[in-house]
This record gives sequence, C-alpha cells and structure tokens, in this order.
Amino acid sequence: MSIATEQAATTLKERGAGSTRRFYEALGLGVVAAKNLPYLTIALTEAATEEIAHNAVLRERIASLYRELLPPTKKAPARTSGAARQESGRSTTGTRRGSSLAPGAAPDLYALAKHYTAAEWPTVLNKYTKESLKKAVALVQEQHPGTGPTSTSTKGPMVAYLLAYVPHVS
Repeated sequence: MSIATEQAATTLKERGAGSTRRFYEALGLGVVAAKNLPYLTIALTEAATEEIAHNAVLRERIASLYRELLPPTKKAPARTSGAARQESGRSTTGTRRGSSLAPGAAPDLYALAKHYTAAEWPTVLNKYTKESLKKAVALVQEQHPGTGPTSTSTKGPMVAYLLAYVPHVS
C-alpha cells in the first residue's frame, strides 16, 4: 500500500471516528460503546431515509458529502481495438455492428434481449452511460427510420424508446 493510500485510509478512519463522536454527542448519548455503533448506524440511516424523502436540501447534502468521500476513480488502461484483436487471433465475439456488451460501447440490444427478461430491461439499460445509450438509439433508428426518443438529454426517454423498438426474446 502506498504512503498516500495509507494516509487517505487513516484520514478516512479519523474522519469517520470524529463524525460519529460528534453525532452521538449532539444526540446527548454520551459515549456509545463500539458494540452499540451498529444500532446507532441503523437509527441514523432510518431517520435520514425518512427525512430525505421530503427534504431535498438534506438529500443533496448527503449525496454531495458521499461523492466527496469517494476515492478518485482510476483511469482504465487503453483497450485493444477490435481490428487489433482480430489480427492477434483473439475473439471479437459479443459484438454486433457497432455495439457490444462492453461498458462505454453501445449495448448489444439483441444479446441483452436473449439474456434478460422484459422486466429486467429498464434496470439493465440504465446501467449504461448516456453516450452508450445514444449509440444504441442511433443503431435502432437505422432499422426504424423516422423514429426516435422524445429526448436524448436524459436516459429515461432513450430507455423507453429502446424498450419500444427492440423485440424481447425472453
């Protein structure tokens, strides 16, 4: 483990311990024994869940703090192109003219249709990025000219469009 990683882990532990201590002090609970911390966590989670249902400011504050605490994402190494894989003899199965099952690429809608039920489709499609869904929409529009989602600025309309125009095999 690198020094920076160790320091980040220590800082996270210290921040967690400090915030927990301030929380139970604010509640007037005195010192909470370590064995009772799971109960405090459950109480906090349940109360916060109820509160954020109608308090957008608190909901955004919690989400913002969570994003701030997440470690930075590591950049993935560059991937070999399909042409290079073919030349090297590696398989390029799982692709269909401009799409694949790889994240970031347009989803292979027909492969997904074979492996997921119609009820699972919205969840599966929402895991793809907006850019990936735009690529999938373009492929479906080639097969169904004159059609399109009501909007491509959010995932919802694109997923609805794909659900309407791609046959489900399940």
